[in-house]
This record gives sequence, C-alpha cells and structure tokens, in this order.
Amino acid sequence: MKCWLKQLNGIDHGAAAVRLFLIVHPDHSELEWLSAMKSMGLILPEAVSNQEGVFVTDAATSGGQRFYSSLLRWIEGERLEKGA
Repeated sequence: MKCWLKQLNGIDHGAAAVRLFLIVHPDHSELEWLSAMKSMGLILPEAVSNQEGVFVTDAATSGGQRFYSSLLRWIEGERLEKGA
C-alpha cells in the first residue's frame, strides 16, 4: 500500500495553531489500523474531521482512480533506529 504524507505547520484550528499532517491513501485501512492500535493503549495520531464532519475525504481523478485523504494531529516523538 502506498501513502503520501505532507506535514502542515501552524494551521489555525480553533483557539491555537496546531501541527497536522495530510495523508493520501488508496483505501480506508490506514485509519482502521490506527484506530485498532490506539485501542491497545498506544499514543498515536488522531484524525481531524473535515467540514462535513467525516475523517476521510474521497476524491477521484479524471481517469476514475479513487484516493482518500485525511488530516491527522502531529505527535512529537523520537525516531527509533532499526534494531533499537
């Protein structure tokens, strides 16, 4: 599965600016996976709803290929190296 990520800085979301990232994915499985992992007690990004109150925005290219995009709240952390 191929996903695209783009970090968005300083977006005014209500009273304070927050850091978000945009993810474009080929299906809904990414958010379902995050939700399942979060239910196990992990600290993970949370989806932000769009203007219609949903967490996934559906779009299609002129050729009919469908993509889904979501905004998630950025979580500061440290990158773990392989084998750490």
